[in-house]
Amino acid sequence: MSLQNSNTYCPLPWAHRYVTTHGNALPCCAFKSKNKSPDFQAIKHSMLNGKEVDGCRSCYSNEKAGVHSLRQSSIEKYGTPEEVVSSLEISFDNICNFKCRSCNSLYSHLIREDEIKILGVPLTEKKYLSHNYHDKIDYENLKKFAAHGGEPLLSPKFKAFCNRMLLHDSITELCATITTNGSIVPQDDIYDFIISVKDLKVNISIDGYGKLNEYIRRSSDWALIAKNLDFFNKLISARGNKKTHINIHTTVSCYNVNKLQELDNFIENMFPKFTTSKACVQSPEMFSIRNFPKEYKNQLMPFLEKYPDIIKILYQEPTKSFDYVVYMHNKYKELDQTSLEGKNDLLLDYLSNYSKINYNEEEAIQDHESVVTIVRNKDW
Repeated sequence: MSLQNSNTYCPLPWAHRYVTTHGNALPCCAFKSKNKSPDFQAIKHSMLNGKEVDGCRSCYSNEKAGVHSLRQSSIEKYGTPEEVVSSLEISFDNICNFKCRSCNSLYSHLIREDEIKILGVPLTEKKYLSHNYHDKIDYENLKKFAAHGGEPLLSPKFKAFCNRMLLHDSITELCATITTNGSIVPQDDIYDFIISVKDLKVNISIDGYGKLNEYIRRSSDWALIAKNLDFFNKLISARGNKKTHINIHTTVSCYNVNKLQELDNFIENMFPKFTTSKACVQSPEMFSIRNFPKEYKNQLMPFLEKYPDIIKILYQEPTKSFDYVVYMHNKYKELDQTSLEGKNDLLLDYLSNYSKINYNEEEAIQDHESVVTIVRNKDW
């Protein structure tokens, strides 16, 4: 059996590094393991011998559900192993100007205080996370690069990386991806960097149309984001004949799963050159669409006709009780003093009715205490 047809092989441990805000190097962004610095040689050995790797469970799970996984798409992109690490995916720090509901303090320093208020303990020991892993980069062999956050367009270290990369001739052969929240347009060295690279992809994270995006992505300003989308649209022309891909990426959660088409329609009508993509939230787990009661999942079906992969995730087994979803929703509501009214009335009505008839706060508190224990023990 060839490696491409293997059920365990993935080229990323050979060709790629995903660097977290702590500076830990992982095979990819989907790799989940209690070992924060995994043994790459052991991972490669297992894959080459047809053995499943514990940290790769999310890909195995998606494949069993019929969802095309990162592992499969990486095989299509890279094929068999490369000897040189030519692809780098990195979060330079956790500096961010948003406090998204589908995020945590690993990726936004602003969320740490909220975690203390809600959980009693933060996910991160320090408010600000950063590292110098980028000093180890072989710039000449770098072919693919992706910057995540925090918000990379606010990151001094990302700016320094761009400035340094501009000194190398290899920048004209670089394929670069930048993930941003759309609140900032690149300036100075970062702008020169994105103009210079061979291929550019900008993922703009937007989770809803208008006020819904402001509700989910706390501290965001829809009017400013809509204005900045014009900048990114013009960037396609500014780069001339170079390949430029602007994508609107949505994290699908309990808050927006029935409202995806509204955002897609806006993008299709106003920015037809843009593409859209979706990924279901994995953390925090309680806001996953998997946790809805089956009766509500059935109500969502008319809104998901164009999203078959999301339907597959929707009907997977819950990871948390819906009582805990309601409990945490109420916690955020008290914290933010915000309402879903006029933003997602279908969900608002269901939460209200469920709270009156089915809600078991005692069970929800038990679930909450178990989560606090996991966070306190850093068992995640």
